[in-house]
Amino acid sequence: MLPNLANLDKIAYRKIEILKLLAAQNLPCSASVLSTKLNISGKTLLNYLADLEPYLANYRQHIRLIKTKEGYYLSKKNSFSMNTLYYDIEKETLFYSFFSYNFHYQNETIDSYAKKQFVSYSYLYRHIRLMNQLLKPFKISYNLSPLKLNGSEVRIRFFAFLYYFHTCNGIAWPFHLVSAQKYEPLIGQLEQLTFQKLSLIQKEKLRYWLAICETRYILEDYIDYRETLYQKVAEHHPLFSVLQPLIDNFLNKFTIPNETNEGYFLFFIIQNILKIPTDSLLHIQDEPIVKKTTQFLENIKVIFPKIHLSSIFKEELLYLMYSADHLGDSYIHFLEKPTHSSTFTYRYEAELTQLFTKNKCSRNNSYYFQDSVTKLIETQLATENYQPQIKILVVTKLDNLQKRSLLQKLNNLPFQLLLTEQTEENVDLILSDFYLNNQSTPTFYWNSLPLENDWTNLIETLQNFEKQKIETY
Repeated sequence: MLPNLANLDKIAYRKIEILKLLAAQNLPCSASVLSTKLNISGKTLLNYLADLEPYLANYRQHIRLIKTKEGYYLSKKNSFSMNTLYYDIEKETLFYSFFSYNFHYQNETIDSYAKKQFVSYSYLYRHIRLMNQLLKPFKISYNLSPLKLNGSEVRIRFFAFLYYFHTCNGIAWPFHLVSAQKYEPLIGQLEQLTFQKLSLIQKEKLRYWLAICETRYILEDYIDYRETLYQKVAEHHPLFSVLQPLIDNFLNKFTIPNETNEGYFLFFIIQNILKIPTDSLLHIQDEPIVKKTTQFLENIKVIFPKIHLSSIFKEELLYLMYSADHLGDSYIHFLEKPTHSSTFTYRYEAELTQLFTKNKCSRNNSYYFQDSVTKLIETQLATENYQPQIKILVVTKLDNLQKRSLLQKLNNLPFQLLLTEQTEENVDLILSDFYLNNQSTPTFYWNSLPLENDWTNLIETLQNFEKQKIETY
């Protein structure tokens, strides 16, 4: 779901929230618990549950809302996707219908559109202002007369792809002017030319992008021809000459001005979806985005001297840099949802701060970009044993059941731990709730049933072990 969209269509998204809560329950949930979690009254909850009945009735053979003495629960078949219900509700929201209209058509005024939708001018005007606030981080907005999406064509297309792809989830085809089936021959030819068997998701992404581009051609909205990146990427990529006839054949069906970037842009999209190696692009030093990526890579090597920068790492960083520069930080959030919890950030806080400072990344303007790059570096370092293994001898008086629970919790800590109960050589740390004499190995003593501060102190100890191992690696 688009971040903060629930603020615009509160009732619709409250219904979706109720369904998600019920879907997450293994047992019946009382009305009082549900209403407390949703911060609504019991009466309002019952109204919402009643409003959900028509949606559920459409799939009666697959899912039902059951009421028992203990509360409510959903009885559904495993083969039924809850996204079907979420989409049925979301497609009726004002944002979905208004965005779909403005993406496909541009010949309406706010007054005439309001009359067609049987709403007042003031109601629609007020909600357009709210939608523009919602869209502000994406650097697009609605023009009022005529109704039209404002912003760079690249941002409009990427927003349409992200919004439709994550909202429809393969359940529905959101494009009014073109069918999905018409692209099957082109996708088949693409597989033959690239010697790749495309996944179901790759095929769906291609259908969406081809439909998005075709819809915008009909409206005579094109990618800015002055943008040099797409042409340079195509001209420096060995596969472009192979795919150019296919791309040209697709474009020749439309009356597109000569001075456009459309063919190059399509190739850029294709090579991103197919994950075609882009190493050769890093040599295009006269292209600003490539130059910035190369500098970023050099700074990573300086600050993390032992890191091995794989081709995949470079491709991901180049794409993140493109998203941040050409689209905006909010597009990365929408696409990647990169927020994650890890001890990595704390272990390398100084290095990461230095890296982003060197590359002039402001936390206020590039939060999601920095979070994604952090995750990218973390993944790379983890594969190279930068998160070293710590061997722990566990000595405990706990009985079998309690001990099993303790070991399970230890294994869930964000470290590479090798736990043993047998005395062995090369143990890094002894973890014990029993006093041990004459131990040369570092020993961490804690309560038989560890308290919260025991776990906090243990995590700090393990972080120090990791740091020492990394420094002596």
